[in-house]
Amino acid sequence: LERGAADQVRQASCQPIDTLISTVPKDERDPTVFYFPSCVLVKQCGGCCAHSGTTCTPIDEVEKVVNIKKTKYVNERSKLQNMGDVTMTIKEHNKCKCLCKKTAADCNGLQKFIKSQCRCECTNLSEAGECAQVRIF
Repeated sequence: LERGAADQVRQASCQPIDTLISTVPKDERDPTVFYFPSCVLVKQCGGCCAHSGTTCTPIDEVEKVVNIKKTKYVNERSKLQNMGDVTMTIKEHNKCKCLCKKTAADCNGLQKFIKSQCRCECTNLSEAGECAQVRIF
């Protein structure tokens, strides 16, 4: 790091952070159609977890309804024509926690889930070869 740049680096722990969410539908293909606002700023989980088997996950969230104006550029009149309002529901995260990426459902019948290590483990060592071939993570 450049001298002095280290002072600007901050820890990015798992927490709700400001996140830009596009309000333009993914299937919109018409280049003459515009949405206002085209994006909104909401809190969503972000940041790093200390273990590679975990991910920053929302544990408390609310749904917010956003009203968006849909307009279309009308070339012959050189103006935007109102096409009506569109509503969009966006989840805003209030609390986040580092949780296991995998769950007990990811283990097979020969394995048990070890939550503290976020992994599946073979329960019978004599069957370890067979156990390891089936969905061990």
